[in-house]
Amino acid sequence: MLEIPYSQVDELCRLIPIIPGSTISLKEALKSEPRLAAAKDSGEEISQLFEISEKLEGLHRNAATHAAGVVIGNKSLVEILPLYKDVKANLPATQFNMKYTELSGLVKFDFLGLKTLSILDKASKLLRKSDKEFYLDKIPLDDFVTYELISSAKTIGVFQLESDGMKDVLQKLKPDCFEDIIAVVALYRPGPMENIPSYIERKHGKEDVVVLHPILEDILKETYGIMIYQEQVMEIAQKLSGYSLGQADLLRRAMGKKIKSEMEAQKENFVNGGKTNGIKKEISSKIFELISPFAGYAFNKSHAAAYALIAYQTAWFKANHPEIFLASLMTFDSDNSEKIAVCRNELSRLKINILGPDINFSEVDYSIEIGKDHRISIRTGLCSIKNIGNKALNTIVEERLLNGEYKTLLLFSSRIGNDILGKAHYEFLAASGAFDSITKNRKQAFMSAEILSDLASSVSEEKNIKQGNIFDNKVELNEIWKLPNTSDWKFKQRLENERSSLGFYFSGHPLKYYDNFSNLLDLKNISNFDNSSESLISTIGVVFQANERSSRRGRFMRVMLSGYDSLFEVTVYYETYHEKKPLLVSGKEVFMKLLIVKDDNGIKRFIVKELDSITNKIEESVLGFNIALESNINANEFFKLINNYFIQKSDCKQKNLVFNLPLNISDEATVNINKPINSIVSFYNTIKTFKGVKSIDPFKKI
Repeated sequence: MLEIPYSQVDELCRLIPIIPGSTISLKEALKSEPRLAAAKDSGEEISQLFEISEKLEGLHRNAATHAAGVVIGNKSLVEILPLYKDVKANLPATQFNMKYTELSGLVKFDFLGLKTLSILDKASKLLRKSDKEFYLDKIPLDDFVTYELISSAKTIGVFQLESDGMKDVLQKLKPDCFEDIIAVVALYRPGPMENIPSYIERKHGKEDVVVLHPILEDILKETYGIMIYQEQVMEIAQKLSGYSLGQADLLRRAMGKKIKSEMEAQKENFVNGGKTNGIKKEISSKIFELISPFAGYAFNKSHAAAYALIAYQTAWFKANHPEIFLASLMTFDSDNSEKIAVCRNELSRLKINILGPDINFSEVDYSIEIGKDHRISIRTGLCSIKNIGNKALNTIVEERLLNGEYKTLLLFSSRIGNDILGKAHYEFLAASGAFDSITKNRKQAFMSAEILSDLASSVSEEKNIKQGNIFDNKVELNEIWKLPNTSDWKFKQRLENERSSLGFYFSGHPLKYYDNFSNLLDLKNISNFDNSSESLISTIGVVFQANERSSRRGRFMRVMLSGYDSLFEVTVYYETYHEKKPLLVSGKEVFMKLLIVKDDNGIKRFIVKELDSITNKIEESVLGFNIALESNINANEFFKLINNYFIQKSDCKQKNLVFNLPLNISDEATVNINKPINSIVSFYNTIKTFKGVKSIDPFKKI
């Protein structure tokens, strides 16, 4: 309506502070964010945009339906309450919300769809290829290696058990039976969490199990005297106060709703029922007060047991068949770069080999490959390649299975046709390395995208008019279609193209470029600091994404970075990043000094105290190089090479170069010069590989 460009509106939206756990109005945002207020006054159109937005704020934008709630009645719902029909939905929805729907006499059921069930199904099918007798529901619930994996908290990818806080609990609890998994699933929630330390201590015999009345002993025996499940509350009401099952359920619901009048009536019934069973008023009152706050947030055991079973099954697969489990997991997380990076890190820890995507070997999904050495590897699925639909990927695989492997780029294009792949698709396939089995030159494959697309179009046209020119066996495709002649991408460009096409680095990592400066900068690998006592460390990373937020303490950024072998998140406060914000964009390589702190749940957090580009930090830190030369070095070529790195700028810092050249067995000559050098890292990597250079070592001021 106002014809303001989307990009400009998006920029304004990003200025609105995001405060976790609360919402902020436009008026509040204008008061707290000066840049937003300045933008409002920048022009008549923007001012009008804010004026209209403030009037619309708070109005219902659209009708919404519950994510999993299904209402079931004993007759046509339209006879009970008004319905709403969304044209995009298959089923009608109630116009009443959940509360008023239940008051109308209907029951709401939550049908939850879990991706983990699909992962388990995929894993089961893969395992059944080698073990025809396998059925998931027949795995033993007392498998030692499964409990060993859970107790050691190596639970990345395991349903419900993979968060940092949960892993800390598992290491302390050391679950050794299925009941422990049920309990930890129910306990690890706001409210019951405060009982976790006691549960752990009582399980290991370090704390006495105490209950208020002998009747409670059998009910709370399996949970060491701690109330964990809603069923326990209901059973206490039954056995202590003579409640029926229906009455016990009403008690549970009343406690959950915290309605004072209902609570008072229930307490009176509970105490009076206790008297009938010979229990003193003081004891029954104390028990009621004990279960009253708990019942509001207690988990029902049936739900916890169902979740615990799925948790156990995923842990069983990971413990017994890690390749199959992680291949299945990555298939369903293929569009999530962060989760794929976590899985790849886990593969590295488990020493499981992963192979890249390839048109001649990959399935659409991640799959299992057994090499000639009988080693099991995971083959990256074609589904990991961005911006190519499943229809095209399935066609690539089906054509290969039907007519054999693809031999050349031209033959691949002629077999696939133009109705499946276009120029952009070829570019993504090339950048990802999917053509590596037919050409090692990825840049050539990438630059051939238009030619391959044109060839596919020509083949399709000739098929349609039933001409045989292109398929005439006497005519070679490479005689008609000429691919560009070019050298391949360099290491860092190759990796960046992998990241853009796959969402992750595959054949290496750009940080490896700086390996030789690791000791000089005292760099630490962030993934090795799970149990570190160090509070301040230096590290490097590649920015994956950065989001600016606001809190009551001011503005800050959450930044996700790719480390050597994992993704990690850091927090950067405004005073640290306000002058270096250009560094915090995707693809930037940064040096950081991180303060390691623990939050209230004992989870480690990383706070950035210093931020710089890696190259700038190296430039500042390196004072010079000790370069040891061999006697047979071609001195003229060597000094011609290093002269290319010397720059003639008076304001540049000079570096001290110390050359050591052997004269005979016992003597050597030392040449010491000071020169400003362009690109310290490139200089180092070039000199290191020059024939006749024995060693090159950077040094810094001590």
